[in-house]
Amino acid sequence: MSALSASPASSQTSAFAVNFAWLVRLRFGAVVGQLTVIIAVRQLLNTELPLAALSAVLGLELLVNLWAIALLQRPARIDERHVTLGVSLDLLLFSALLYLSGGPANPFSFLYLIHIALAAVVLPPRTSYLLVAGALGCSLGLFWLHVPLPHNHSEHQHEYSWHMRGMWVAFGLAAVFIVYFIQRVLKELRQIEDELLASRERATRGDAVAALAMLSAGAAHELASPLSTIALASGELLRRLPEGAGNASARDDVVLIKSQVERCREILDQLAAEAGQAHGSSFGALSWPDILERSLEGAARQRVQVTTPSAEPLLLTGSLSAVAQAVRNLVKNAFDASGPQGSVRLSIEQSADELSFTVSDDGPGMPSPVLARATEPFFTTKPRGQGMGLGLFLVQSVAEQMGGRLELDSEVGRGTRARLVLPAHATNGRMARATVPAQAAG
Repeated sequence: MSALSASPASSQTSAFAVNFAWLVRLRFGAVVGQLTVIIAVRQLLNTELPLAALSAVLGLELLVNLWAIALLQRPARIDERHVTLGVSLDLLLFSALLYLSGGPANPFSFLYLIHIALAAVVLPPRTSYLLVAGALGCSLGLFWLHVPLPHNHSEHQHEYSWHMRGMWVAFGLAAVFIVYFIQRVLKELRQIEDELLASRERATRGDAVAALAMLSAGAAHELASPLSTIALASGELLRRLPEGAGNASARDDVVLIKSQVERCREILDQLAAEAGQAHGSSFGALSWPDILERSLEGAARQRVQVTTPSAEPLLLTGSLSAVAQAVRNLVKNAFDASGPQGSVRLSIEQSADELSFTVSDDGPGMPSPVLARATEPFFTTKPRGQGMGLGLFLVQSVAEQMGGRLELDSEVGRGTRARLVLPAHATNGRMARATVPAQAAG
């Protein structure tokens, strides 16, 4: 019972290894419990027991555990055979303890249920049923083969009272263990469900980012031709308008048109580059100075208070454009939240294993319901036309694809703090198809 892994075979192997290690811990607990019961029966009830034989069985249990520990430390994989052998040995040794202590008359005899429950939890159905048959065979055999407990007829009532108490203790132990096993299974199932849900969300997010990349590339391709026509026509119009006071206003309008067309071209070039269409997806060594310089291009730098680390820059491997656009989206959102007069703080921190960009603003902050939905695609609280609701969604997508995370902290009246954390081991190998459209902040 373990978390999901890369393949069903490796996941199953990992599950057997986890269960085998778990059995080692349970076996130590069983030995302590059995030793306690033997001492209690001998001291409290003055019942003669074959202590040497019982001690030998407990010693064998410890030897089984030492074998299991040695097996766990070997590089060889733990599989179903090892777990089955371990549970089978536990079943036989428990039967030996019952054989030496009264057989079916022992109030702890129905603790066979624990072994059955254990087999059902850690082994496949066919093997579990085989062990059920083995437990039934051992229990049946004890009716004929066992060492009877000493019996004093004069104290029959007293002995029967202790026998009933022992049954109560055994019932409690069986109930606790079975509930524990069931809860363990349910916990594993919940973890698997959570991981599957997270995987689906990541896949959906990746598909959405890929769709946005295709949309960006399509927009860049489709709009390039009409923009070229507008640029050509405005240039020709400017050439035909003679300079003079009467044409000054018209020439200014044409110049404005040409400048805006060039601005549109720059945006489209950036969109195409981000989608890997114009310049390709460039992957290489990244450091925070490169990311900082790229992310603040065209921004009002005088409004950004930047704090940088003094140590040698930590290197990542990935797409500079994608990471820089993610930081740019955070800065743009902070500008929008703070207003024209507000300040924005960008703090860069690094450690041995991660690099982080923290952007804080003096805006109004977000209430809890808004904060919970902040990274949803196309969710925005900005007025129509001022944001598409994609900025934080794309930032989180970049973070997840690099194995990092986006942390948001906001409260009404005290602004918002967004922290993009990227691990040093990130390679961005999964980001080739997931790019960040440049003008998607919001």
